[in-house]
Amino acid sequence: MSHENEVEQLNIAICDDEDNIRIYIRKLIQKQEPFCKITEFSSGKELLEFQDETNAEEIDILFLDISMGDEDGMTVAKQLRSQMESNFEQVFAQTIREYQYLMAKKKEKPKEVLVRNGNRTRSVSADDIYYIESSNRKVTLYLRHEKIEYYDKISSLESELKPDFFRIHKGYLVNIKYVERYDRTEVKMRNGDSLLISKYKYQDFVKRYLEYISEER
Repeated sequence: MSHENEVEQLNIAICDDEDNIRIYIRKLIQKQEPFCKITEFSSGKELLEFQDETNAEEIDILFLDISMGDEDGMTVAKQLRSQMESNFEQVFAQTIREYQYLMAKKKEKPKEVLVRNGNRTRSVSADDIYYIESSNRKVTLYLRHEKIEYYDKISSLESELKPDFFRIHKGYLVNIKYVERYDRTEVKMRNGDSLLISKYKYQDFVKRYLEYISEER
């Protein structure tokens, strides 16, 4: 007998008083999450009134403008959290614009990873790393033409390489720019490798990946 896994549909809300921003974010989301449910709101008041309905579904990810006329996005988010039983991931629409500038400056000087093997030290550009795997107190850097294994903590590399890398599993740290596609169980990298993604990391990963895509636009 075979059993099919039920796929939970992501419920995403977009709240922004600018039509063009809502359209842009919707297209961005639909490209990456074609089966999710998207609801749009042009004001915080509209969002709060909708969510206050008894039959309203819980929001998984919210794209929210910080400033909408006289409304403060931070206040709206706080009120919304008090209304909902479960928590939601939040992306401020303003940060999508700001990221484009911040990430452009970051790319001027790519990060470097110092690899220490015994008495030898080697510098590896983070841009050359597809992903990092951790096993038995060692980490392995998967590059375009080679693998480098040495003693280090993946948690240290995670702190060093954020936000360009994301920890999808306790044993995997992926370079967001080399993600080819993903689903709820695995992430497919551009080098052809498929990596297990933790169900507890999935929503945060989707949030970060959508931010990355918007940064590259």
